[in-house]
Parts: sequence; structure tokens; C-alpha cells
Amino acid sequence: MRKFNDMIPKPEFNNFQFMNFTEIMKRDSSELAKETALHFLL
Repeated sequence: MRKFNDMIPKPEFNNFQFMNFTEIMKRDSSELAKETALHFLL
């Protein structure tokens, strides 16, 4: 997906970002922090 994102023509404002769900969920952090990160992904 990162390659895909890099190939998209860049508009003046780029609000479209890919996040690695698995990488975030593997982090050694509290459940609240993981849930917060998940909600920001949606």
C-alpha cells in the first residue's frame, strides 16, 4: 500500500495516509492506547 500511495498524484493537500494495522496492534502498549489508535484509523 505504501508503494500505491507513493504513486498517487500528489494534490495540494494530501489527507490520505495508509496505516499498518498489524504494526500498531503489535506494540507493547495499553489496551486504551491500542483502541485509541484503532479509532483514529477508522
